[in-house]
Amino acid sequence: MRKEEIVNVLQSMAREWFGSSQQNIIHAEILRDKGLNKLADKFQEEGNEEFEEAQKVIKRIIELGGNLTVSISDFPIIYDVKELIEYMYNTTENGIKELSNIASQLNDDFITLNLINEFILGEKEHNDWLRKDIKLIELIGIENYILEQL
Repeated sequence: MRKEEIVNVLQSMAREWFGSSQQNIIHAEILRDKGLNKLADKFQEEGNEEFEEAQKVIKRIIELGGNLTVSISDFPIIYDVKELIEYMYNTTENGIKELSNIASQLNDDFITLNLINEFILGEKEHNDWLRKDIKLIELIGIENYILEQL
C-alpha cells in the first residue's frame, strides 16, 4: 500500500473512531438516565478508548506527512438495550474484519501495521464482552440483565 493510500485509510479510520466515540458517550448518557450505571460506565469507557484510538491515528497521519481534514462519521443512536448491544457486536465484528484486511495490505509500513494490530486486539476484547452479554441476555432474559446493570 502506498503512503497516500495509507493516509486515506487512516483518515477514514479517524472519522469512524471519532463518530463511534461520540456514539458510545451518547449511549452512556442514555443508559445512565435509565439507571443502568454499570452498562453506562462500560459504554463511557469504550467511548474514551475510541477517542484515544482516533488520536493515535491522527498522530500517525501527521508522522506520515498527510494532510488532515476534520470530519466525523454518522452513527445511529439506539435506545433499546438489547438492540444496542447486538448492534455494537455486529459493528465490532465488521470492524475487526476491516482492520484485518487493512493489516494484510501493510507490507512495508510496520509502524502502522503494529498500530492496526493493537486496534484489532482492542476490538476483539470489546467484542468478547459484547458476545458474553448477548449470551447472558439469552440465558437470563433482558429484564434480569437490566437488573444486573443497575
